[in-house]
Amino acid sequence: MTGGRKRTSSPVKGKAASTSKELSVCREQVENLYKIYEDLNSAVKKERLESQYQELIAAAGGSEKQKRLASQFITRFVDSFPKLEMAAIGALFDLCEDDDVSIRKQAERDLVTVCKKIPHLVVNVADTLAQILQTENMGELSVVYSSLISLLHIDADRALMGIFAQIRTGEQLVKERCLKFLETKIAALGPEMLTLEFERRLFSEALQSVKALGGNNEFLVLMGILKSTKLSKIDEGRMYFVRIVEALLDIKKDFLAVEESKIAQLLTCSDFVFPYFHELANSAPLFIYYCTRVIPKLTSFDVKFENAYFSVLRMTIDLMRYVDKLEDDQAKLCLESLLQVTNFFLVESPVSEDGIIPDYQFSYLESLFYLIHRLFADHTHLFEEYAQGLENEFRSKVAYLLRAVVAYKMKIVADFKQIEWKDMKKEETKITCLRALVNISDVAKNVFFRRRITESQIRLSWQATSLPSTLEKKRPQQCSHSSDRESEKKLKIYQPPSGKFSDRAGNYDSLKRTNRMTFRRNKFNRY
Repeated sequence: MTGGRKRTSSPVKGKAASTSKELSVCREQVENLYKIYEDLNSAVKKERLESQYQELIAAAGGSEKQKRLASQFITRFVDSFPKLEMAAIGALFDLCEDDDVSIRKQAERDLVTVCKKIPHLVVNVADTLAQILQTENMGELSVVYSSLISLLHIDADRALMGIFAQIRTGEQLVKERCLKFLETKIAALGPEMLTLEFERRLFSEALQSVKALGGNNEFLVLMGILKSTKLSKIDEGRMYFVRIVEALLDIKKDFLAVEESKIAQLLTCSDFVFPYFHELANSAPLFIYYCTRVIPKLTSFDVKFENAYFSVLRMTIDLMRYVDKLEDDQAKLCLESLLQVTNFFLVESPVSEDGIIPDYQFSYLESLFYLIHRLFADHTHLFEEYAQGLENEFRSKVAYLLRAVVAYKMKIVADFKQIEWKDMKKEETKITCLRALVNISDVAKNVFFRRRITESQIRLSWQATSLPSTLEKKRPQQCSHSSDRESEKKLKIYQPPSGKFSDRAGNYDSLKRTNRMTFRRNKFNRY
């Protein structure tokens, strides 16, 4: 008798047997789910069958068939087991993360049904669905959009709270898609949904969320959503806009200008809010913020951002026009800050005998002198106090500045002697520069030496349209003044013979505001 190996069963047959056994178990589990459903559906006091409902919740971690049935059955009886509602909603949230997109979509729809039965869950469900907006599956994205709209109809306040929770804490893509959802779907809700109460919640959530926005585009999208509401047309909504900008800029803290994008955000937000200033929310807080927390940063600004920072000064001047009334202590804070910054930009040496002009930022100084003059004009009793207290060193610096202004004006006027009248328009930047020098001279003499505040309104160099008096004699008698009344043109950069005059001067689109204070500027990258 010959020996031989012991024969084993075929691997294929073993695998088939195992699969058959698994199918049998799965079939039993599915049958058990149907049995639980029948028991719950027929029971008068369903709360007594809590253990069986827990089996449904556990089934959400089972096979594909079990997951589908679990989602359906959990939703069907969720309102009968208040103690288990969070466990039930958690099971549905888990199904929203399943690998099978069809299971995810079913769970996302079922969550809406749960919220119809238990409305207080809308916040949690809206928060979760908002996270799913990052999906790249267009079919699922459509389901999520539809589900979020349904939640808005079930409980608009709670749905907005959930969506804005993701705008505050979600990843960048989620924030962008939440804003996109609101931008495209809010207006389509219809007048029966867009009540003042709903819009107040929208503004309130925006106010709480604005600091979490990642950049200017997101800010403008959110503001565009709010601008489309009825509330934005009344004082209550306008006040919200002002408060939102104040919150975004965080005006109680120092401005940290570490990069150009921060300055862009500052100017974009400030520019946006102009149409919304009114007696209940004027520009005083923003003006004080600029004077005390932004402009002082000029002393540490990188020279490559010179144009942007000059725009900061001009924005401050625009904000000043919509200040209702500053308290004396507020005006003092602004004046002290502005005087310190002005002192920084003054030099300690006079014009040298060979005519070399010290390095001045005339564009900055014109704006700073204007702001100081206007604050003193509005608070004359403070002017008397400060006029006595200014140090001799400061007055000496101003005197040196005036000598530089005279020398600089002489150089420009000498240049114009070689220019025919018909070519004057080509030299608009030089003319603007000359206007600035005249303004600096007038304000410096009146405020710091004559100690008087003139009542006449100063026309800043980029706003004036007439020629400086030193050039008026060059105008031919038959030439009409009206031909030169094109306001605030964009000018070519002029490099002065010495000293500094910002190439931004005269290159700022400052259109006249209407009575409603509607005002637009170019975007920051055009400043």
